Amino acid sequence: RAFRDLLNEWNGHLTYHILGMVICNYNEKRGIYGSFHMDPSVMRVNKYLTNRFPDAQVFYLRNGCFALLGADDLDWDGMYRLISQRFQSPWRTKDTDMNLTAAFVQADSHSALDSVDRVVNTFLVALDSAGRSTAIPGDVTIPATIQAINQELAVKQALDEALENDTVEVFLQPIIDSRTGCLVGAEALARDKDGRIVSPCLFIPLAEKNGRIVQLGEQVLRKTCRFIQENNTSALGINWINVNLSTLRGMNKNLARTFSQVLIDYQVSVRSIHLEITEESMVDYTLLEDQIDALQCAGFEFALDDYGSGYSNLTRVRSYPFKHIKIDMAVVRDYYSKRDKLLPTIIQVF
Repeated sequence: RAFRDLLNEWNGHLTYHILGMVICNYNEKRGIYGSFHMDPSVMRVNKYLTNRFPDAQVFYLRNGCFALLGADDLDWDGMYRLISQRFQSPWRTKDTDMNLTAAFVQADSHSALDSVDRVVNTFLVALDSAGRSTAIPGDVTIPATIQAINQELAVKQALDEALENDTVEVFLQPIIDSRTGCLVGAEALARDKDGRIVSPCLFIPLAEKNGRIVQLGEQVLRKTCRFIQENNTSALGINWINVNLSTLRGMNKNLARTFSQVLIDYQVSVRSIHLEITEESMVDYTLLEDQIDALQCAGFEFALDDYGSGYSNLTRVRSYPFKHIKIDMAVVRDYYSKRDKLLPTIIQVF
C-alpha cells in the first residue's frame, strides 16, 4: 500500500525508476526451510537493501518480492550489479547459510502504462513470473511483460465466455496399440470454439488458479459422455476415452458421486471412461488418495500422464491402481536422439 501511495504522489510530477527483486521459488523454499529460516533471510535481505542503498525507498511487497523506488538519475545499473553479486554469497541466519537466487524486474515513469494501478499490478505479475521461472535468473523490464499480461487477460476472457456459454469444444486424440497399429482409445482434449484454438498450457494453469478447473472438467466429461452416447465408439475402435482429472477436483468430496451421475445421465458405462492424472499432481498425494479410492469403488479406472517429467515416484505409482502409464514426451525424444537402456527398461518394469 505504501509503495502504491508513493507512486501516486510521484506520478506526473517526478521521473522515477523501480528496481524489483524477487527471491526465486520463494514459496517452495519456504515450504522446505520453514518460516524459522526464511523469515530471518527476508529480514537480512531487507536490511542489506536499506543500508546499502540509502537514496532509494525500499519496500517489501509479498512472497519474497522487494521494490527499490527512487529518482531516475540514480545508478540503477550499478545497484542491479551489486545486488546480483551479493546473491552469489549465502545469507547467514542464526546457524544456517541460506543459498538464495534472485530475479529482477525494472520499470520507470516512461513505461507507457496508463495508470499507477497498472504499473503496480503489472510489476507484481512480472515479479511473480520471474520468481517462478526455471530459466537462469536475469533482468526483465515491464514493457516486455505487458504483452504477456494482456495475453493472459485475453485467455481468461475466452475461457470465461466458453464456460458460461457451454462452448468448450472437445477434441479426441487417438491412442494406438503399437503392436497392431490399430486404434484402441482416445484422450479428450479441451479447446475453445469458433476456430480459436487455445493451448492448454495457457488456459489450464489459469483455470486452476481461478478455480474454474472444476467447471471445465465437468463440461469436458459431459461432452465426452454425449459423444459416446451418440456414436458407436466400438465400431470406431475406441474402447475407452481418457478424461483429465485435476488435483483441485480432488478437493470435492462428492466427486465420485458427481462423476457417476454424469455417466448415468448419458447411459454410459464406467468402463468407457478412464480418469487421467498427471505425474505432477501426485505431489498432492493426500488430496487425491481418498478421492481415488472412492472413484475406484465406483468402477473408474485410471491413467498416469507425463511420467518422468520431474516428480517420478515408483512407490506412489505402485500404490495407485493405474491401468495405463504415459511416459513424458521429453523422455521419449531423448531416447530417439541418443538411444540408451533407460526408456526400454522403464517400459519393461511397468
